[in-house]
Amino acid sequence: MQRQHLVLLLGPVLLSACREKVEYDFGNEAPSAPEISLSPTAPSDDDDLTVSITSEASDPDGDALSYKYSWYLDGELRADFTSSRVPAGITRKGQTWSVEVRAWDGRAKSEAATAQVSIINALPELTVSISPTEVGTDGSLKALASAMDPDGEEVTVTYSWYVDGDLQAYRGDTLDGELYFDKGQDVYCEVTGVDPDGGEASATSETVTVGNTAPSAPGVDIVPANPLVDDDFVCLITGGDTDRDGEAISYVVSWTRNGSAYTATNTTTYTGDTITAAETEDGDIFECSAYATDGEENSISRTASAEVISWEGPRDFGPCDQTGQTGPDQSMCDDAYAGTLLDGFVTVNDGIQEWTVPSTGSYVITACGAQGAGAATTNDGGQGACVDALFELEEGAVLYIAIGQNGTGEDSGSNGGGGGGTFVVAEGDEPLLIAGGGAGTRTGATMDGCPGRDDEYGGDGGSSSTSSCPASSVSLGQGGGIASSSYGAGGAGFDGDGSSDYGTGGLSWANGLTGGNGYSCGTSAPGGFGGGGSGNGCYGGGGGGGYTGGDGGYMAGGGGSYSAGTDTVMEAGAGDGAGWVTIDIPY
Repeated sequence: MQRQHLVLLLGPVLLSACREKVEYDFGNEAPSAPEISLSPTAPSDDDDLTVSITSEASDPDGDALSYKYSWYLDGELRADFTSSRVPAGITRKGQTWSVEVRAWDGRAKSEAATAQVSIINALPELTVSISPTEVGTDGSLKALASAMDPDGEEVTVTYSWYVDGDLQAYRGDTLDGELYFDKGQDVYCEVTGVDPDGGEASATSETVTVGNTAPSAPGVDIVPANPLVDDDFVCLITGGDTDRDGEAISYVVSWTRNGSAYTATNTTTYTGDTITAAETEDGDIFECSAYATDGEENSISRTASAEVISWEGPRDFGPCDQTGQTGPDQSMCDDAYAGTLLDGFVTVNDGIQEWTVPSTGSYVITACGAQGAGAATTNDGGQGACVDALFELEEGAVLYIAIGQNGTGEDSGSNGGGGGGTFVVAEGDEPLLIAGGGAGTRTGATMDGCPGRDDEYGGDGGSSSTSSCPASSVSLGQGGGIASSSYGAGGAGFDGDGSSDYGTGGLSWANGLTGGNGYSCGTSAPGGFGGGGSGNGCYGGGGGGGYTGGDGGYMAGGGGSYSAGTDTVMEAGAGDGAGWVTIDIPY
């Protein structure tokens, strides 16, 4: 069989094209893959992801190379990232990122070099400062902490304080200097933040050195408080001898006289603390100022002032020779006080004596209530209480003074009226001092009458010939009641009239303090001015007037006493006869 040959003729254009394709496909060799690293190896979401070429790719043909980057998030291609970096803020905790890097010679790519990382928990970011930056032991330091978590989670912050390098047990944000640090010590705070995944970070504040603390301010008094024209007086330091730093302190004293600086002083304890009598005149107003110093800082200054006065002696007030249930009038007191220190200084209205305080300062007021009447000739009526107290009074203030007067019916063989209480009252009807009057008794009493009391309660009215003189149940400030099976009337209280039966009760301060009036049964025995209860009513004793009125009774009760002052002393049954008041200055 004859073999036949097929001859294929190719045109020149087609042949040329085939040659070019063969040269392209088979003439170029792909580059090798590079070696890469992905950093950081344990990134958080505030880190950039950066891929680095650790070993360059090579090209057999010697072609210039570039690199192609492909990023994958949890296995899914992120076509929007084609560079060597994924910026911070794109990633989130728990994600897995991988990268493929290929070399490219312009015609062919290498095999992929790959790397992968997982995004871990980001640690909290903290800052802390201390406020204030200057502090003494009398102050405190506050840590001002700021905590932020890049993952947006809540951060728990704790505080650790260090004093001279020693960790303190306290864990709050404010450190008290009185408890934890002293002058010269160094203090700083370390804060630690922990996120819910246990990520922990810390920050440390600047160090604050504790500075000096000024001494506490002294207390200052002028002694005597009411200096007379012939008295030396001293600026007395009454406290402030403490320094938190334990340093020695001293005091600096200065004076003014009538508003101008005064330096003609003497020294008793501290330099320039004494004013001598030869340098003063009646009416001078001296002010003493004093502060403590530790040599570095001074305390605030404290002051006290006093007016030099011509106080010739105590002012003694009495009933102006008046007796019975109503008080004296102006003419009676003018006569009684003629030639005394009260001459021309007392005004009388409805039995109440008015006196004006001559200068601002401390005054001691003593008051005694009046005695009640004892009808039996063998026993006396109850004696009034006496009260003594210290008051700070202002120049020009008016005091209203009612002097208790004796109950009537003493030794009458019938009835005894209650003694009036003695009242010292400031403007606005403000009671300052009240001394209770003693109680009256009926003729069958076998003991002296119950005394004015040394407390605010009125006395209980008894229905027998003897009594232990207990307190009654009458509300404080009110008038006394009437004992069972007895007819004596109650004494007045400051706020309420005494109760009445056959005789009338004493009247309160607001109603004029008139003593109770008697009825016709037996000998009439009105109570004394000052709110004493009537002792009439067929053999009954009247209660004493006072802050709280005493009950009427066979054995009536004494009036209660009161003090709004300081250093008060009360004594039951110390006033014999009519009441009285003394006003003096302390020495």
